[in-house]
Amino acid sequence: MKHARYIRSELLNWVTANRDHFSLAHAVDPAHALVLLKPLGELALTCDILNRDGDEGKKRQAHGLMHWAWLQLDSGRIIHDLLLSRPDLIILSSIYASFHKNGFRRAETLHLLKYLTKTAFASAVQFPNWRRLNFEHALETLGIGRMRAVGIANMWSTRRPEPWLIEHDSAYAMTHEVFYVTDFGRLRTRLPSKIAEYISIWLPSWIEIFRLEQNFDILAELLMVSCCVNDSPSAGSTYADLANIVRERGFLPGPESGGNNLQSNSDSHERSIFLSNYHTVLVGLLAADLALTSYA
Repeated sequence: MKHARYIRSELLNWVTANRDHFSLAHAVDPAHALVLLKPLGELALTCDILNRDGDEGKKRQAHGLMHWAWLQLDSGRIIHDLLLSRPDLIILSSIYASFHKNGFRRAETLHLLKYLTKTAFASAVQFPNWRRLNFEHALETLGIGRMRAVGIANMWSTRRPEPWLIEHDSAYAMTHEVFYVTDFGRLRTRLPSKIAEYISIWLPSWIEIFRLEQNFDILAELLMVSCCVNDSPSAGSTYADLANIVRERGFLPGPESGGNNLQSNSDSHERSIFLSNYHTVLVGLLAADLALTSYA
């Protein structure tokens, strides 16, 4: 796993060096600030997983990034105020949960979420299944809800779709459903055995498909899935390929249209590069970390 260790180190350093690009200070108006919560929330989730176990230096770096991100949210007040004014944004509970789990808390926010989750409004919000599982995962993390069996039963993989028809959107849904149901590999046994078997059988082919397409975003997420189902098909050579790309580019490149919805006309060229690639860097970092902690 020397390649995974190299990837984790280099990508974590890239995230740290580009930390300020995650700031909400880049927003040009309130609507743009709301959009920019996505990268900040993904940074928090990444740090949460990096904090679980393993190398102490890595954990210190991740904790420092999470503390910085918490301050960008005015110590959580921004999320709280948004939930008060926009209860339809209840999915922001997933961002708050990452912080809460790591000791960054606002009692009033947890109290508000306890109220909102009991409303008929919350159960009526129209989420795709992977997003509903995301929501339930957040409530479970906060200790104010649970993941329901119906969400697991409605997973994309439950239907055992023809594996050769997989494409970007279905792969995205499949990977994220696995992440939330297994709590990013911590609760592997919660994934029904038939689903785990189906995924394990076809994962090598899916990895090869997205490797050939050079879609490193989905590829990294599939590598994360391999850790969540306790299976690592052909991972060694895949991590070697990704390590070579990181060595050449200094980061893991995102898809051509990556981050377009996050950009503004005032963004510098440097910031545009960050927004185009940050998500693939984060999932590549997590894929390497989960490989190191799952198969150490």
